[in-house]
Amino acid sequence: MTVVIEIPASRSDARREGSARLGQGFLWNSWYVAAVSGQLAAGELLPRQILGLRVLLGRTPTGEVWALNDRCPHRAVPLSAGRTVRGARGEDLIECPYHGWRFRTDGVCASVPANADPDFTVETIRVSAFRVVETHGLIWIWMTQDRAEPDHPPPVIPGIVGRKPLAVATIAYPVHVDHAILGLVDPAHGPYVHRQWWWRKPTRARVKSKAFVASPLGFTMVGHAPSESGRLYRLLGASPVTEIVFRLPGLRWEHLRLGARSVLALSAMTPVTDHETRMTQIVWSDFGALRFLAPLVRFAVHRFLQEDEVVITAQSRDLKDSPPFLWVGDADQQARWYVQLKREWLASRGEDRAFVNPVKARRLSWSS
Repeated sequence: MTVVIEIPASRSDARREGSARLGQGFLWNSWYVAAVSGQLAAGELLPRQILGLRVLLGRTPTGEVWALNDRCPHRAVPLSAGRTVRGARGEDLIECPYHGWRFRTDGVCASVPANADPDFTVETIRVSAFRVVETHGLIWIWMTQDRAEPDHPPPVIPGIVGRKPLAVATIAYPVHVDHAILGLVDPAHGPYVHRQWWWRKPTRARVKSKAFVASPLGFTMVGHAPSESGRLYRLLGASPVTEIVFRLPGLRWEHLRLGARSVLALSAMTPVTDHETRMTQIVWSDFGALRFLAPLVRFAVHRFLQEDEVVITAQSRDLKDSPPFLWVGDADQQARWYVQLKREWLASRGEDRAFVNPVKARRLSWSS
């Protein structure tokens, strides 16, 4: 089956409203990976841009993570250009570098040094705060436009093992998050884009047939034995079983089990702007051999993402012209599912009803 999908020209209100069209809008009122826990030390300030908004992340001396709008309401100077100072009660305060205004980690103003009016209450000044949750070594942020409180918890990623990740890599792709996700769920590009020794060469492509089922906010490639082309799998041991899950708004994880041991690889897509997406790749494992080879694993992960970046950067040039896409057969079915999932998410939110997963269980076959 061949499906042609036209990407229409972007609209100025697409980011603000959200759009079901491919390459437009964001999925608001969702949890996104803002950072990996190890990237944020106590007392440090970590500026981020997420869904077009500038966010400042920080951690208190007692370990709690906070997030504020990275803009002083006085003269719009980034608070990330300032510093963290200790308040009279020992609490962290973020000091603006322009006029020294200070804010608590919940966004409430604590001090306006230039103010001489004793009747002025500085606590009436606030910086917008974001809900954040830290779990399993990940910092999740709730991105909302209407100050809506979270109506569901951050995703639970099963299979996280070990005290800390074996490898963490981030890279920026110069495309809208939709196009980054299409590459994330594409099963056929591996032999052509990734040229490491453990990947099957294009000349040795074989037909693969995998069973898929609907799962919360996405779909799952049910547990199966990895392809014989996975030389790396064979190095880890016999009879491996791998399960691959995709979940909105942009998460994909692969859980490889070999008896009592496992490897978990999480790919998290976080929109930066309409034309940039930050990819965070995290690998956990309780295999002692992989811990010993950690530098090699980190190198391989970085190289893997860089190879994707080369193709996506080349693709980004023509995406600006909104060309139609030609989608063929089962190899592109996961991309179709993503478009359907995004459309249903936005429709369910707009109609104030429960999300109904449009994915139906089926077996997909493709050659790679």
